[in-house]
Amino acid sequence: MAIVVHFTPRRADLVAASLAGLRARPVIAAIGALFFIALPWIAAIVSCIALAQGKAVSVLTIAIFVAVPPLFTAGMLLMPFVLFGRSPALLGPHRYEFSDEQMTFVGPAFDNKLQWQIVDCYVSSRLGIYLFAGKLPLVSIPKRAVDPAVTEALHELFARKGLRQI
Repeated sequence: MAIVVHFTPRRADLVAASLAGLRARPVIAAIGALFFIALPWIAAIVSCIALAQGKAVSVLTIAIFVAVPPLFTAGMLLMPFVLFGRSPALLGPHRYEFSDEQMTFVGPAFDNKLQWQIVDCYVSSRLGIYLFAGKLPLVSIPKRAVDPAVTEALHELFARKGLRQI
């Protein structure tokens, strides 16, 4: 018997799917967070400490170090919207069907079937369920689209198909 999920994507679903994608690639996520978030904040704090100690720090340097961290942080959070926010595939109702034979995905700009062999792992979190082919995200199901019984049925199907949970 097939498990059917219906939902219409929201902006928050896009962010959640992006976070799940980062979870599947922890090294890339850590490097990105370090370079685009941690280092600018550290530089800003060091500049402010140097200024407080009376060292010569130009106003431009402080302005840059104070402005860059929030801009980079906002950029990281807004990246999913810039990349995918206007995709026609995200602008309407979706219907996902999972059976023992295959997965079927129907939405405003797509009608696809996938064989289980392409999927090897999944993430199930408080934000949703995400299927991957290696480190590449394939399917995103928001948590609001599945009740606990459907979630359990999907997990059982995933186990039968040999998917590992990450």
